[in-house]
Amino acid sequence: LVPAHVFSQVVFRYLLTPEGRSTHVSFSDLEAHDPAMARALSATLANDVTDWALDFSDLGDAERPVTNANKAEYIERKTRWVLMDGCRPGLNAIRRGFWWMVDKFRLTNDLKVLNPLDLQLVLCGRRTVSAEDFLSHCRFQGFSNAAERAFRQVVTAWGVESPDRIVKLLTFITGLPSLPSFGPVTVRGLGYEGITIAAGEQRDALAVAHVCVL
Repeated sequence: LVPAHVFSQVVFRYLLTPEGRSTHVSFSDLEAHDPAMARALSATLANDVTDWALDFSDLGDAERPVTNANKAEYIERKTRWVLMDGCRPGLNAIRRGFWWMVDKFRLTNDLKVLNPLDLQLVLCGRRTVSAEDFLSHCRFQGFSNAAERAFRQVVTAWGVESPDRIVKLLTFITGLPSLPSFGPVTVRGLGYEGITIAAGEQRDALAVAHVCVL
């Protein structure tokens, strides 16, 4: 999984856009990804920018002052610059790696049924995690039946009383606050065995988390 907050929806749209075609970028994409910047640009549109010293050169263009007459164009270009054009080398590298993996594991036909939101769900997992979701991904080693039952009861209680504890526990174990959209599975060499909760030999020891990334 990758952290969903790092990438805007535009990235997942870009991954599915055939090479050579333009990727649609809208102001609503910026509002969802960076609300503070979106508010700042909205203020630009609503105010007199005569003395703001803004320039299109900030977007990689030739020098051209931003005026009240062209500020709407500037905001449109700024939105695309932040989400796409300003980070295109990195996006191109991500897309090359993504399609290398798709080709390696013969997933081209699977991608044909996915839209950008579907792809984001597959790569980033679900944004909300319930106690039931978390436990469905867990497998236990070295626990007695009573100990496993007690662990499940505690996690279930957290899910009712303080759901954010589930997210904190998941983040402690995996480093990410989300779960895959599917359960433990192995598909065409891509394996996900779930979360292993193992009982240590020292009963008074603090919990330790290990994540293996292949």
